Order: sequence, then C-alpha cells, then structure tokens
Amino acid sequence: MKKIILIFAVVLTACNPSVKEEVGAGFFYADLDEKFVVGSDDAVAVWNKYIDAHNNRDIKAIMSLESDSIRVDGPLADNIIIGKEAHEAFLNEWFVAASPKWEVFWSMPYKGTVSGAEWIVAGHSVKMKVDGVVTKTIHMIDAEIKNGLVNRFFVYERQVPADAEE
Repeated sequence: MKKIILIFAVVLTACNPSVKEEVGAGFFYADLDEKFVVGSDDAVAVWNKYIDAHNNRDIKAIMSLESDSIRVDGPLADNIIIGKEAHEAFLNEWFVAASPKWEVFWSMPYKGTVSGAEWIVAGHSVKMKVDGVVTKTIHMIDAEIKNGLVNRFFVYERQVPADAEE
C-alpha cells in the first residue's frame, strides 16, 4: 500500500508542476532565446528614487543607488560614462552647467525570461538652463536594475521645438 501511495504522489507531482514557465515576447539579438515579461514595480521604485536624487542634486543618494560598475550610454556616440567616480564628476559639472530637472511621465518594468535581468524603460521630460536659455528635451531611458541598484542605462534623446505646447 505504501508503494501505491508513493507512486501516486510521484505521478501527481509530475503532472502538476509548481513552477510555471514564463513564455514572454520579443527578442534580444545577443541571445535569440531571450524573451521579456512584465517586471516588478520594485525596479520602477528604484528608478524613481534615482531620478528624485538627481532633481535634488543629492550626489550621495545618487551614488548609493548605483552599482560601482555603473555604465551610462548617453545620447551621443562618445557619451559613455563608466564607474561611479566618472559619473559623479560628470554630474557635478552638468548640474552646475545645465541645471537639469527630470519629470518621469511613464515607465514600464520588464525582465528577461532567460537571463532574469530586470530593466525599466521610462520616458522623461527634461528641462535645462544653459547660459540663461531654457530648453526642453524628451529622454527615453532603458535602465538595468541589478540587486536593487542602477547598473546600466541608455539615454535616447529628442529635442522639443521651442514653440511646442507644454
């Protein structure tokens, strides 16, 4: 009787797996098996804190929210920053020169079904003031959130015409 119960338990468990495979959608050219599913709002919360720290010019908070090996790929081909020290130096200069302020107007967390990498894609309205002239740009940012820290992000930029309505 014990053997019958054991066999029944094994068959029942095998027919009813507790782990659900995530199917996902999309692709990544570096790993064609990679697909993406909706991620966690925890990643969005990290990004929002990161942007708030930028708007508050709180360098200490910014540094606490990013990995030591942070990589920032800016909108221009030669606009790559690697490491916290380089990022801190860049921000200290940029905050004085342009006084940027971000407003996040949407974000979507996503994660890889194969790699498990967590990302967000977010849209930002950015106002800057350089030499007394105020400009507005739209930044689309893909940011990898790893172990609760901003690990890498890509900035895509579009200029907003001066006569565009707010």
